[in-house]
Amino acid sequence: MRSYKTVKEILSQVSLWHHRLLEHCCEGDDPDEDDPFRPLVDYLAGHERAAKHVLDRYKPAERDTILNTWLQYVPAEQVDEVFTKRDFSAEMKPQEIVTMILEFDNALVELYKTLANQSQAHPRINELFQGLLEMEEWQRLRNAFAARESDTFATGRG
Repeated sequence: MRSYKTVKEILSQVSLWHHRLLEHCCEGDDPDEDDPFRPLVDYLAGHERAAKHVLDRYKPAERDTILNTWLQYVPAEQVDEVFTKRDFSAEMKPQEIVTMILEFDNALVELYKTLANQSQAHPRINELFQGLLEMEEWQRLRNAFAARESDTFATGRG
């Protein structure tokens, strides 16, 4: 089944998921350096900054036009896979959350690929999703290096 969504709705869902995860990890507080969730908080904050950077490439009027563009064939199953099947519980350990984040990122990459391919007739929309896709792939690379460098990120233990 396919649905109609604006670019803004899709990007807002990504941001909302990140904020819900941050609230879950931090319970409203900024974690200390030795908190096992600190790398996750830093990662999500970096994610939000990078996505904002992609959007900031456009002038305000152009950005508003892009964000308010309706996408006619948004694959609903893929959107559900990204957002609704990735929920967290209070009992989750840091490593379980890391695994879920990596699954979320993989699903998000696939969604961005799909949306970029579907929007080739609209160069600015295609460019936006290509930029977001590149950002996600760069984040994956950073994660791989961080996992090697940080026992906390790799195992969820300090």
